[in-house]
Amino acid sequence: MCGILGIITGPNGDLLDESRVLRMRDTMEDRGPDGAGFFRHSQVTLAHRRLAIRDIEHGQQPWISQNGKYAFVYNGEIYNDDEITKSLSENSVQLRTQCDTEVLAEAWSLWGRACLDRIRGMFAFAAVELRTGKTWLVRDRVGMKPLFYAAIDGDFVFASSIAAIRMHPRFTSQPNLATISHYLQTLRITLGRDTVFQGISTLLPGEIVSFQYPDLNSDFYWVPPTQTTKPRLEFEDAANQLGDSLKQTVQQHLKSDVTVGMMMSGGVDSNTLATLVRQETGSKMTGVCGGGVDNLSTNESGSDFEYARVCASHLDFDYSEVRITSEQYLENWQSLVGKLQSPLATPTDTIIFNIAKHLKQFCGVALGGEGADEAFCGYATQHWSGNDFDRAQCMDQLNDQQQIEFKNGLNQQYGRDNFSSLAEHYLASNGLIPWSAQKALFRPEYYSDEIPQSINSHYQQMFDAHGNIPSAEKYAGVLISVNLESLLRRLDTATMAASLEARVPFADHVVIENAVQLPHHYKIDLAPSEKSPWLNSLALSQRGSLRSKRILRSVASGLMPAELAQRPKMSFPTPLPRWLSSDWQPWIKEKLASSDFANTLFRPEALAEVANFPDGLSLWKWPLINTILWGDQCFN
Repeated sequence: MCGILGIITGPNGDLLDESRVLRMRDTMEDRGPDGAGFFRHSQVTLAHRRLAIRDIEHGQQPWISQNGKYAFVYNGEIYNDDEITKSLSENSVQLRTQCDTEVLAEAWSLWGRACLDRIRGMFAFAAVELRTGKTWLVRDRVGMKPLFYAAIDGDFVFASSIAAIRMHPRFTSQPNLATISHYLQTLRITLGRDTVFQGISTLLPGEIVSFQYPDLNSDFYWVPPTQTTKPRLEFEDAANQLGDSLKQTVQQHLKSDVTVGMMMSGGVDSNTLATLVRQETGSKMTGVCGGGVDNLSTNESGSDFEYARVCASHLDFDYSEVRITSEQYLENWQSLVGKLQSPLATPTDTIIFNIAKHLKQFCGVALGGEGADEAFCGYATQHWSGNDFDRAQCMDQLNDQQQIEFKNGLNQQYGRDNFSSLAEHYLASNGLIPWSAQKALFRPEYYSDEIPQSINSHYQQMFDAHGNIPSAEKYAGVLISVNLESLLRRLDTATMAASLEARVPFADHVVIENAVQLPHHYKIDLAPSEKSPWLNSLALSQRGSLRSKRILRSVASGLMPAELAQRPKMSFPTPLPRWLSSDWQPWIKEKLASSDFANTLFRPEALAEVANFPDGLSLWKWPLINTILWGDQCFN
């Protein structure tokens, strides 16, 4: 894992002073505490911070290809580098190191962008043709590694972090109001390519951007495959195939020259991963579970801690726990916003950061279970809620009593019983602060009806791209595109803030491709015992009638005791709603009243109302306070 930086200066532009470039680079020291590099050729400037994981003695960057044609800065891991090395050797390319950086460089030099079809891994890198200055930026298929870019007064700048780009002396920071509005609604800190800063863009998963002054172009070298309508395999055969695929993927993800550990949650994803690791290595591993607690001595029954402990004991792992109090959480929360120069994506960011800090004492790499919920439909209510939209469009297929029950359920879940578009329904079912509340929150000069219209349009285009399939299946595709990328960015930023590399076998693109092509009912379906299948998704979930992650649980059931294979989803929970409405209430009131950024962007009377929200609306404070913390640090 590393931090990369590049500046391609226009033909007549002045190069930035080297000391300024080094300060930009070193904003990413947490991403790469083990080494630093700098390279300049004509109008090309590259810099790098290294976290040494593979071939510790070599791999320093920026890296120059053997033929001297290309320079590279690279962040990531290539898991199938052995087979690529073999192919290079068959083409008379002999490598000098055991470092996957050299594998990438020589693969690009030999095959160009076609090498991407061969690579299995997580990565964000830049390849620069030194003679012409033409630059390619590439991000991995599902967005495990971040990469941002900006055009700044004749310079094309890219980096692993927003903070590095903002250090450019001619960059002027301005908030992107549409992205902020989107964040308040969805907790997603990007909107397509747009970040929370005007002028700073992110590469999308599977995207390749090429730049040759002054032209910028982009396209995609990978998109998730489409849903299969007919089973290619019977359920049992598909489960066996998935089990074999996961074993191979875990084997590849264990490749490291430093110790590998695990973030454990006690859920089926984590337990499956831990069991496969134990089978593959035949030895103990360090496992850590973490969560927010009100009392450090509390032993919560049914919690992540209990189930992670059971799993660790079952596998004979070296296990420990990280318990974060409200005071520790608040301190780390504010620190992370400052480090990342971005609002936090989810309340779990701070928990993961504390787990990563603890694991870093024992390991250089940690495995995590992200990706399984998106790939195998683990969010029962969300993954079923597309059926609510479809049923609402054909209500006449229900009898009068069923219509009454269904409409009542919709109003309870969404606050209404009709929707004009799938995008509108999706945002209502996956959002916090709705547009109507945002209109009352923002000062009128900073908010217009065009903002929600543009966001709705963005999502509707994603749904339309899936063609004529049931809405629940469209939801599954969009959750992979949007939710998974956000969670992986969260994992990357939280672990890299602790200088720990995180790997996510469930988000391997081969696993994702195979999962997407499974019939939807292999991943989630309705229990045959349910007598009222017309009910809304929340009601069905509360009744225990939605069977999520069916095929993954089937694999897990063959690996571990039933209590570990069938445990419902939790995901490092915290007492956040209670902290927001009680422990932190004085601090929140003071922050809302005193923040210059908040009182410039939002109506003071609305902020005063938010400060006194009832417990049921306390989670609305989370994205709002994040936005204010970010604004106070970046614009005051």
